[in-house]
Amino acid sequence: MFGLFKKKLHNKVLVLSALPDNEETFYQIANSHTSDFVKSLSDLYNTTDLDSIWKSYKKTAEDIRNTLTSLRQRGAVVISQFSTSDMQIMADYDVVVIIAHHSDRSDEIELGGGCIRTIDFVHSIPEQTKAVVDMTSCYSDYLIPRIKGRIPYSRIIGIDVATSLPFRLFLLGKTIEVLANDSSLSYLDALKKTLAAL
Repeated sequence: MFGLFKKKLHNKVLVLSALPDNEETFYQIANSHTSDFVKSLSDLYNTTDLDSIWKSYKKTAEDIRNTLTSLRQRGAVVISQFSTSDMQIMADYDVVVIIAHHSDRSDEIELGGGCIRTIDFVHSIPEQTKAVVDMTSCYSDYLIPRIKGRIPYSRIIGIDVATSLPFRLFLLGKTIEVLANDSSLSYLDALKKTLAAL
């Protein structure tokens, strides 16, 4: 109920999420047998049993779902389980947040349970995009320069992959809240203000 009274964003914000945020999607991705993300979870939780992996991941899935719901309530456009075709609208937004798994085994990004080459991912970004692009959970030393090369008039930011996903989601939610409460701030200013308050 309180979500109805949340202040709306003045900036046009697009959130593209490729991580499973519910049990059904998790098992669909896991059963595709092509998911590097689930393999990473298997390594993290030290088990190959999918039911055990889901039980361990369930709280993070809830965090993703709650964050995305909150962002929608503030007026952000949110696309869950996005594909490269969804990226064609990036040029219409001031801020684009991308939440996806970047494989540490190969130069690939996972979308919808399947991995695509980084170069194909980058080439799916419209060249006319002029936005702040926040690679919230898909950061690598070589990925951001490649995106910058594709859209040189955009500002690309990211958080180191070693940072936990729940913390990154918390940070994203707080940053959007600050931005909604003060329309004079840029996304980067809101992020700095959020970090300073921690």
